[in-house]
Amino acid sequence: MKTIYDVAKAAGYAPSTVSKYLTHHGYVSQAAGKKIEQAMVDLDYHYNGLARLLNEGASSRLGIMVPYLDQPYFQELVQSIMNVSVQQQREVIILPTNYDTGLEQLYLDRLEHQLIGQLIITSHALPLEQIVNYQKFAPIVVCERSAHLPIRSVYNDRLGTFKQLFGKIKAAGQTHIGLILARPASQSRSTEEVLTAYAEVFGEKIAPNLVRYHGKTLADGIREAKQLQQIDDQLQVVLTEGDTTAAGAYSEYQKSGTKVTVIGQGNELPSQLLEFSTIDYHLGEVGRQAVALLAEEDVRSVAVPVEIVDRK
Repeated sequence: MKTIYDVAKAAGYAPSTVSKYLTHHGYVSQAAGKKIEQAMVDLDYHYNGLARLLNEGASSRLGIMVPYLDQPYFQELVQSIMNVSVQQQREVIILPTNYDTGLEQLYLDRLEHQLIGQLIITSHALPLEQIVNYQKFAPIVVCERSAHLPIRSVYNDRLGTFKQLFGKIKAAGQTHIGLILARPASQSRSTEEVLTAYAEVFGEKIAPNLVRYHGKTLADGIREAKQLQQIDDQLQVVLTEGDTTAAGAYSEYQKSGTKVTVIGQGNELPSQLLEFSTIDYHLGEVGRQAVALLAEEDVRSVAVPVEIVDRK
């Protein structure tokens, strides 16, 4: 197998000159470049760019850990991170997990072994206390409130927003409320904050049967809307995990002629078209701030404002 040294000998230049030409690191004259190209053709030498990439390490390679990409929330967040990364000519790798702790650990191990240079975690199942330990290998940003742990984070004040939302609902005299969420509180900080906010505003925990889980799709919204209506025939308000699920619930109540206020999350196309209320997390700004934090020496948290979009 021919090597770079064979090419250098045939072209009449030092191996370092050939390396500069192949990697575009440093100046090589046009005349020298032509001789190197001809030597490569004569020797049937093929440059292994992948090997060079691996040898150089992954200091600029950004990994985005995301549970799944079939949900608008994560689609928008990942897209915003990628938009900034493209502008910076940064290599990006998507690391899907489906909240599998084994996969999450695998990606952290890759960070430790320098196969990934930086990591943004959009959501996770592993304890944050465990993730924090991997910062000694490379910068990590989490898209959540870091609970006073020393890790770069960008977050929305979800608890405060949910308390504000439930406060408005209570002030309107609406007390029959149902929830369609994605994961139980033991697995989701967001769910925990919804339930905490409800208890603080209404002075009691919501009835367990009025909290429906696995709500991610349009079909989920339709199915769980029916279930909630059967459980509480005086149902007044349903808060869902996202606008897609909310659209399913909204369409079901419209179809059955049931007067229920549906509130989504995300301020995505479904809520805009069907004109139901939602919560806007300004994910474009979350993504921009996450990438910016990677470049900072200081470990700090950045709060991105949240907006309740009332479309009564």
